[in-house]
Amino acid sequence: MKSLSAENIRRRVERAPMLKVLVPLIVGIALADGCTLPLWGVAIGFVVCTVAAIALQRSTTADIYIVAALILVGACSMELRRTLSTLPDTTTVMEITIDNITSQRPRATMADARIVAYASEQGYKRSRAEVRVVAEPQLAIKAGDRLLAKTRVTPFEDDYYGRYMLSRGVKGQLYVNSHNIISHDSHSTLPQRLRERAVERLRRLGLSADSEALALAMSVAERSAITPTLRQAYTSGGAAHLLAVSGLHVGFICVMANILLAWMLLLRHGQAIRSVVVVGIIWLFAAMAGFTPSIVRAAVMFSILQVATQLATRTDTLNTLCFTAFIMLVWDARALHDAGFLLSFIAVAAIIEWGVPLFPQRRRGVVAWCWQWLASGVVTSVVAAVATLPLTAYLFGTVSMWSVVTGVMMIALAGIAVGGAMVWILLPINALQDMARWVIGGTTEAMNAIAAWCNDAGALAAEVRIDGLTCVLIYALMVAVTIIVWAARRKI
Repeated sequence: MKSLSAENIRRRVERAPMLKVLVPLIVGIALADGCTLPLWGVAIGFVVCTVAAIALQRSTTADIYIVAALILVGACSMELRRTLSTLPDTTTVMEITIDNITSQRPRATMADARIVAYASEQGYKRSRAEVRVVAEPQLAIKAGDRLLAKTRVTPFEDDYYGRYMLSRGVKGQLYVNSHNIISHDSHSTLPQRLRERAVERLRRLGLSADSEALALAMSVAERSAITPTLRQAYTSGGAAHLLAVSGLHVGFICVMANILLAWMLLLRHGQAIRSVVVVGIIWLFAAMAGFTPSIVRAAVMFSILQVATQLATRTDTLNTLCFTAFIMLVWDARALHDAGFLLSFIAVAAIIEWGVPLFPQRRRGVVAWCWQWLASGVVTSVVAAVATLPLTAYLFGTVSMWSVVTGVMMIALAGIAVGGAMVWILLPINALQDMARWVIGGTTEAMNAIAAWCNDAGALAAEVRIDGLTCVLIYALMVAVTIIVWAARRKI
């Protein structure tokens, strides 16, 4: 039996210094989330702690002040977002910006939106509160539209859906119809025009309804065509995460771009040129997908990894992940409650610390390469599924182990579909239409068939619901096991 070594833990943490920075930041966000703190007091405390840390320089007391300053940064970030996300508590005139259409039903169109300003007794107040809009289909709202309506925000009910929406930072739901709308201004930004162009290119392929809906959802985050039946099939099959563009999809684009642009390495400074182009493609994809927080987060992370590779620096992946999380949480502390942020961070962290050490050793040969790819894919699927199970059970009340069985195949097909869609969108060559239809249509049809089969079988999917405290305790146990594994390794 290996002996446990505190030195191994210290070495592992030293390789990921951003982990030490991220933890106190999260503590500060949690403290501010549990109670309201005066913003001016938090700001003064941060200045005092920072000055004290600089004055004391390298000492234990200085480290304590640095930790306190980071905690106050987290609290300040949360208080700022809380101040900017005020909501009216009565029926009043609101200016609303539509961010994304999430569903188009016969009786209503649902969209993610933001309240820009609202009328109050003190005059118009600015706001950045995120809400869910339910509008009459006759209004024909679309992403980028600005609405002026006299309505009110209805809080979500205290059920799993309501808690999930609140966890995403969505404050409530409001209704817009022909009776309460005052004005409707269609306005398209450059990212929205890029997205409309991408949607038009994909629809030109003439795919079947479900295949087109899946391709649009995975490639440009256009989920309005996803039917309840298709969504249920992917939920039961443990592949619902593929329907929402996230870090996985950005990773597909990054890998595909690096492969297709490998010829640039033959040029002078080819590595640098390829990295610049790849980062540009990543952010172009993020723009077409709507610049949602999860997409921006993923774009930042993969851009950092791409640049680090170009600089030939020895980058610790966990440290890069923690740095990305730190930047995103400082910018918007509410991301800590976002399901996409939590699922992405937990899954990637688990793959780094649990999955990578279990990957088979690299060997030469086609057969050996195929085995390594298959084994690594299975390990990745199992680790990600196990790591996210508690959070899935808490947020959605449903868990599915089908992702372990079909995860490798679904991810491979999704990667081909997203990569093919991006090539078809970026290269306006009509001669590629038949090939694009065959690649994108074939992969999405296969994915839909697998999801439908998992849904019909249903053996590995079940309703499991846990409370927040149980979820936290489970993850505390996972962290403890990870630290023990760090201590038990011979060399870190």
